[in-house]
Amino acid sequence: MKKSCISEEKLYIKKVIDIIKAENTNYNKLLTVDARHSDAFVYILGGNCSYKFEGGKHFTAKEGDILYLARGAHYDMIIRDERYKFIFCDFEFESGAEYESSVFTSKNPSYTENLFVKLLNVNSQNSPSSFTDTLSVLYSIYGHIKSIAQSEYAGGGIMERIRSAKEVIETSLYDTELSISNIAENIGISEV
Repeated sequence: MKKSCISEEKLYIKKVIDIIKAENTNYNKLLTVDARHSDAFVYILGGNCSYKFEGGKHFTAKEGDILYLARGAHYDMIIRDERYKFIFCDFEFESGAEYESSVFTSKNPSYTENLFVKLLNVNSQNSPSSFTDTLSVLYSIYGHIKSIAQSEYAGGGIMERIRSAKEVIETSLYDTELSISNIAENIGISEV
């Protein structure tokens, strides 16, 4: 069963769990996540990390990208850069459906970074409005992701699709089951 992309849905946020700014120092070590406990948006402040998901989907998140990690996802990750820094938001969508983890590349990284910094800041305030302000910014991030996906779908994402296909081919070069069908499924396009 093919999982849906969050950019194609109208989803509500059930709760915010945690928002942190961090750096991962597990450079070139394989880290395995057996089943994510929540949904997550991650903004990559520096460095890059390769992800391989159950079912064969692969991608690399790099500086300036927004990563969506789906609740329940099984994946391996390898941090490819000693300076892998990020702002991370654990939350839950209200829907119990299964979604596909994805990476989104903003055409305006400074705007995206400002959204995530604002999310971090409003969440850390101890004010009567911090909860609603946090949700408001989180919805702004979700809306930004939807607009990125829409602009890619409208034709602006051809280079991103080529890059994604190239990544799948490079990481699966010796996989005997590699096919056009597998590549198309991994990057979310038709075989044609």
